[in-house]
Amino acid sequence: MNKRGQVTVFIIIGVILVLAASLVIYTRERVEVPEIEIIIPEEISPIYEYVSSCVQQSAREAITRMGSQGGFIDIPREVRRDRDSYLKIDPSGFVLMPYWYYRGRNRIPTLGFMEDALETYIDEQLPACINDFKAFEPAYDVVAEPPIITVTMAEEDVIVNLDYELLITQEATGKEIKLERILVKIPVRLKQIHRLGSKITRYNNDFQFLENFTIDIIAAMPSEMIPLSDLEFRCGERRWRVSELRRLLQQVLYYNVPRIRIKGTDFIPFDAPIDVYEDIAKLEKNDDGEIKDLPEDLPGDVYEYFHMYMPLDYEGPPGIKAKVLYQPAWGLAMGVSPSSGDIVSSKMARGSSGFMSFLCVNIYHFTYNILYPVEIRLKDEEAFNRQGFTFSFALPVTIKENEGVRGEFGPSEFESPPSDIGFCQELGADVFDIRVSGLDEDNFPSLELDEINISYECFRQRCDLGKTTFDGIRYRLMTNLPAGCGNPFIIAKKTGYLEGKRQLTSDQVTVPITKLKKMKYKVQKNIYSSLPPPVWEPPVEFNEEFNESAAIFIRLRETRFDQLLSYPVPPGFNDTIELPIEGGTFDVDISFTRLDDYIGGYIGDNVTISFEDIRDKDTIIFNVMQYRPTPRKEEEKLDMVSFMLTKEFQKILKPVFE
Repeated sequence: MNKRGQVTVFIIIGVILVLAASLVIYTRERVEVPEIEIIIPEEISPIYEYVSSCVQQSAREAITRMGSQGGFIDIPREVRRDRDSYLKIDPSGFVLMPYWYYRGRNRIPTLGFMEDALETYIDEQLPACINDFKAFEPAYDVVAEPPIITVTMAEEDVIVNLDYELLITQEATGKEIKLERILVKIPVRLKQIHRLGSKITRYNNDFQFLENFTIDIIAAMPSEMIPLSDLEFRCGERRWRVSELRRLLQQVLYYNVPRIRIKGTDFIPFDAPIDVYEDIAKLEKNDDGEIKDLPEDLPGDVYEYFHMYMPLDYEGPPGIKAKVLYQPAWGLAMGVSPSSGDIVSSKMARGSSGFMSFLCVNIYHFTYNILYPVEIRLKDEEAFNRQGFTFSFALPVTIKENEGVRGEFGPSEFESPPSDIGFCQELGADVFDIRVSGLDEDNFPSLELDEINISYECFRQRCDLGKTTFDGIRYRLMTNLPAGCGNPFIIAKKTGYLEGKRQLTSDQVTVPITKLKKMKYKVQKNIYSSLPPPVWEPPVEFNEEFNESAAIFIRLRETRFDQLLSYPVPPGFNDTIELPIEGGTFDVDISFTRLDDYIGGYIGDNVTISFEDIRDKDTIIFNVMQYRPTPRKEEEKLDMVSFMLTKEFQKILKPVFE
């Protein structure tokens, strides 16, 4: 019984300790900064105010700088060294705005980090401002110990506490007064601002709000400006330049991004109360997610509510505003697929089922890879005695194949990494043996290719290393490599070859590249009569009298190697096509027109071309179908397209070689 009693006592004591600890934690969360009353003798009030003004000045400088640089007074080295991890606001690069999300990682500075940074800045700036209290000589003699500075971000203020032992002697009376603490409140709601910015960042990470907003903007644009996906029965080739699409999208974003409104902040109200839009959202929808029976009295800004309103879980105090901004000068990386160089064309665009776009039946579906920065600008209009305080940070908007993404998606998806001279010149001591292998014209392997350009790629850095040459023993490149990366990629390039790439895992690497064979090309038509019984006629040449022509798009699958060709070949255009000497699997789309009317073509997914197909051959012949009776109505053209998508059709009209 005694032992049981002792156990019971220990349990009771444990419960009391847990409750006490919980009460302490609860109290610390509820009461962040106790109110401290500091009584200042009238004789030293000027000194107290003087030090307080110095603290005010340095703290405000630090907070203002922190606000312009996303919570950083000094940009961390790892951020500054990576040019893609921040937004450069001014051309000189004096103000850098770090991304709060970058390549799969949150980079939101914590409140503790910001408090420490403020403490350090104030500690560094304070001595110059105080200047050993020389402004009070000879009336006062001040002996000061080094201050201990503590910064706390409260809900309504930033509080700076100085444990500052001052022994102040009034020369006229000899009276000594001791001052131990100085407390300064900076009227800025930095904690509230930080909370709001963190919620915006996390909401966008969870729901890709900015990415979906961008895709919605593109979808809402007329296809004449920015095409996405459509089926049009019209004649005339649809062509766009990627550079022009990029420019247009930048202009559209410039005007529309600032229209985004964020719940819980001060913004221009909608035309109707919020519950009106919420009731609309509850209406029954069809399988495509569209509302079946829209009310006639819809508010004029209903699109903005459903596409430009971030329903953040945030209820902030009055006087805090939020803006999202984009400037074309900040850049926008964009890739459109399918494309040929700077050109995207409806004739060659394919949807998920392998469709292509035509001159008169335009069926197209483009996918976009987009990366651009936005500035999130938060403003506390009540701060600094209603002078206002602005806090800004950057977020990347990342879209891959028409969907918002997170993770490692970045600028390297759009262009080759830039060459950094400093990075490239810092070479390690080890020497590496780099060779290039490929196939010759007879499909025999050659392990040592000459005059191949070799470069080194590490994350966002690319360095040119030189060319493979005969060194008396082998065709290779013996070279030192930049020391700043483990297991980089070695790139091999040469005109007439597909680019090769291999990761370096030892002191010797062989990079395989594929030789391209140039071949002539031509197109012949195959007339197909669809009336029972269906009949294929022998292939014949194009009829120039009726302006018959074909547009050919061919792409090596799983690569970005594609070619856009016309037949007959226009004057001044290249009359050859390049194919990998070892063959491969291709997607081939051809549209066939007569007097600018679409009447046939060819659609081939997974078209296999082997080495044996092109060995000792110098011409590839593409076959297209001319459909009869000539389709005039929309239903007839759809029947023709459906037939072109069958495997039987693709097999009959596969390219041949001679």
